[in-house]
Amino acid sequence: MKATSSGNTSLNAKSLPGSANPPDTGVDISSTDYARRRRELMKMMSDLKSMGAEALIDLPSVVVIGGQSAGKSSLVEAVSGINVPRDSGTCTRCPMECTMSSHATSWSCTITLRMGFDKNGRDLPVQKTTTQAFGRTITDKSEVEVWLRRAQAAVLNPNVPSSSFQTKTIEELRGLKNTLKFSRNVVCVSIEDPDATDLSFYDLPGLIQNEEAETVALLIEESLPRLREDIDKLLAQCNKEFDALPPPLANDPQIEVLGRVNAFCDVFKSFVNGSHEDKRLAQRNRALYSIFKRDIRGTAPDFRPFDTPEEYVPLDDTQGKMTLIERDPGVKVMGIYDVRKVIHEAIGWELPNNVPYQAKANLIAEFVRLWVAPSQRCLAGINDVLDQVINTLISTHFGRFKVLEGYVGIHVGVCKAHAREAVKSALALETTPHYTQNTHYLQTLREKWLAHYKTVRSRASQYKARVYHIQQHHPTTFSDNDSEKASMVEGPMECEGPMEGEGPTEYGGPMERAYPSEVRDSPRETPRARAVAYTPSFDSQPSARAQPAIWAVPEQAPVLRSATSSRVYATSETPEAKALRALAEAGYANIGISDLARLLPPDSFLEELVVMADVRAYYHVAYKASLRIIDHIPLTIEHALHHALAEQLSQSLLTSLLTDVASGPNFSERMNELVSEDASIAQKRASLSTRKQRLSDIRRRLMTFGSST
Repeated sequence: MKATSSGNTSLNAKSLPGSANPPDTGVDISSTDYARRRRELMKMMSDLKSMGAEALIDLPSVVVIGGQSAGKSSLVEAVSGINVPRDSGTCTRCPMECTMSSHATSWSCTITLRMGFDKNGRDLPVQKTTTQAFGRTITDKSEVEVWLRRAQAAVLNPNVPSSSFQTKTIEELRGLKNTLKFSRNVVCVSIEDPDATDLSFYDLPGLIQNEEAETVALLIEESLPRLREDIDKLLAQCNKEFDALPPPLANDPQIEVLGRVNAFCDVFKSFVNGSHEDKRLAQRNRALYSIFKRDIRGTAPDFRPFDTPEEYVPLDDTQGKMTLIERDPGVKVMGIYDVRKVIHEAIGWELPNNVPYQAKANLIAEFVRLWVAPSQRCLAGINDVLDQVINTLISTHFGRFKVLEGYVGIHVGVCKAHAREAVKSALALETTPHYTQNTHYLQTLREKWLAHYKTVRSRASQYKARVYHIQQHHPTTFSDNDSEKASMVEGPMECEGPMEGEGPTEYGGPMERAYPSEVRDSPRETPRARAVAYTPSFDSQPSARAQPAIWAVPEQAPVLRSATSSRVYATSETPEAKALRALAEAGYANIGISDLARLLPPDSFLEELVVMADVRAYYHVAYKASLRIIDHIPLTIEHALHHALAEQLSQSLLTSLLTDVASGPNFSERMNELVSEDASIAQKRASLSTRKQRLSDIRRRLMTFGSST
């Protein structure tokens, strides 16, 4: 609603100089410059309304403009229900902003002074702009007029404290000589009336002929800057929301589909081969493969060549160094009689003194069987990482087009199934036959283990176990965050030292642990303390299936002197060293400690020891030598899953898309469906586009009006 009252009534009386009435010049006021500007203002407000500006920004609901005695005050009183000053003087020299609210239970009125300009009409700095309460809350309508006079007198006399005007009478105010003739500061009247209509309007001073332009400028200076600021903020917010949306398709649907599929496949291929700047796929997969290696190492046969094997320490290498193994719970501790039982159960029509090959095959099958679960866990973890990468790329490249996402999922599922079968095939290669062409390595290991088992049996008392519960090994179950955790243990989990034949680990030399014939750096550091200090922790919760990994040290571990090492060793010479020195003096050179086992008397359990040595040697060949299980499974997964998917995805996707599209009745419509974005996104873009255009039109109109006046 907008009500306008203008003094357009011609007066017959002669106008006096300084009169507030327009002069009687015989020209209708509607043709004056004031009237032209008034029409422009009204037209501008009408334009803003037609553009829907009222839904976006606050506009003055009522603007009262007119000359003195034109009925302006009567209109204000009729609208607001209060009496306003009607005579010339104070009340005609500053604007009044009246705000009416119906959210009240009783009538009341408060007056404030908005001081945003100095005495010369210039804007005050923001920090000096004030809105100050003037007087008490008015509850009697008859008191409003005098309080308005007092407030306007305070505005026109800014150098006098406003409180000094709050007790003046109407007569005192009429006789007051004001400091300013006119002020742009505003008297704000807030009326709470349950019967009122919610609106806000300006009551501008009565128009005087020589001050028309200045008076009309009140609305321009007071309202337009605020309107422009509001429009600019809304337009900026609209642009921000619009820019955040994905852009509409700029290409032909066929080109769009091909472009997005190719871009998706190219980025995925760079993830697989490690050339992408984001290395998480390769890094997390390597971490999972390291966990797989650790789990396979935990399946090594646990042969202890004694009658009661549980009473002795594990024998995990042939070099006299203790290797702390996190054992798979399926590994059984086997003593000399356990192996003899396996041999007897495998005997068929063999001649005497011939150990059945089936006995060794059965023992080999025991640890090969344990490789299935770690392989499956590894593949499951790799699949989880792949899903995360694929989902991220889908969101980036196909996030707007839900139809295309389904095609990717189908082909990823196909490659996962293929990788699962490939892993099964790789494991099947280790089941039968038990074969290797690396016979020299196998024979060397067999001799070392056989000598080691003989030596250990001859010194059984030195291998009695003092049991320390150090670390339990839990079969690894991969969760969403395990690959990140694994990446932090990829190095440390090698800390148990190299298996037989491995040599130094890739993270440094093998860790030394006390054991018979071990070389130690410092006698002050006990083997137990050193092992505990370097025990890795992979899981915080114990597993019911886990078997405690226990180990012990002999009461007194012999110490060797090395002629080829720069380390400082204990000064006492071991019996083995004495024996080797004596043999060397007798002409038997190039003999090692393991060769001394040949001098031992025959063992009644030699057949069992040979079986132990053969099986243990074959485990090491199958575990590591010549790209066997710890490399074969990871490479199988990489090639059957990641590389196969990277190589085939583009062609498979396009083939499926084209086959699907060609099967429909309308090729073009189907292509449009494939790149049809989510309906909510399209709707939001259209809404924001309309809003943006409307705000731009409003802003342009406001700027045009400001420049024309």
